[in-house]
Amino acid sequence: MPGPPRGNAGLAGNGACRRDAGFKPALSSRVAGRPPVEDLTIAPFTLKNNEEQHRYEAFDDAGLVGYSEYNLLSDSIMFTHTEVLPGHEGKGAGGFMASALLDDARKLGRFVIPACPFIAAHLRKNREYIDLVKPEIRRAFKV
Repeated sequence: MPGPPRGNAGLAGNGACRRDAGFKPALSSRVAGRPPVEDLTIAPFTLKNNEEQHRYEAFDDAGLVGYSEYNLLSDSIMFTHTEVLPGHEGKGAGGFMASALLDDARKLGRFVIPACPFIAAHLRKNREYIDLVKPEIRRAFKV
């Protein structure tokens, strides 16, 4: 099965989505299979990948505000738990993390398995990311 579309790479000249049978997700400049998110900052948050703990972490000027745990699979990244720490709810940290994680999955050419209910809900509300989820996974997680 071809990997998820990456930016405009899947668009044919006529604007239709092209699914090449030979498409292979591009590997990053870092070790293959490890999410290489550079520190991503969207005021007031910064996202970092803590590879040792298998989680992305969101920070503001005061410190850690939330995290999303993941497991890497052959062609996918499975998000298992996302948490915004007490006192930081309702300030956009969760939405920032979810969008940044999904953008990174697209950049890496990985499919997404939204085992975490928060990530699944974000996918339901933000349909521009739905192509990152294989159809059978969409059915399983109702996204």
